[in-house]
Amino acid sequence: MGNIGKFFYYTLGWFLFPVFLNGQTRVRTLILSGDEVLIGKTFISSQKWNLIGGGVKKNESLEDAAKREILEETGHHLKVGLKHIGKHIHHGYRAKYLAHIFVAEVEKYQPKKPREMLSVPWFKLDSLPGNLHPSLELALKLHLSTTNCYNT
Repeated sequence: MGNIGKFFYYTLGWFLFPVFLNGQTRVRTLILSGDEVLIGKTFISSQKWNLIGGGVKKNESLEDAAKREILEETGHHLKVGLKHIGKHIHHGYRAKYLAHIFVAEVEKYQPKKPREMLSVPWFKLDSLPGNLHPSLELALKLHLSTTNCYNT
């Protein structure tokens, strides 16, 4: 993509993306490796750290959509199963959508940064950056409540 194409993709996308998102079903995945989580920040969004994910294509299962988005956004072909842990209705600036949240526990890998991502780093769970998206905060709470529910 040339410089002019990048300009339109990133500037117009900021204004048009919420219209595209409105009413969609989306997927998000909490990708964990031990005490670390893989999160991303995109060019076209609220600039918040978020789970890896995106839209669900026609006739695509939620799990297949989550695996495809992981491949597209990190370059990793997920070989482990996903566990559905909840849903999040996002009420954002000019957009409202339903996101299904999954968790995947993986061997740590080096993600490849695709064009729509600013950054896709691993963070320690006890030292996450600020500016977290609500779906990431919810996913962490849901995951911790399901993994710690039998601890006394």
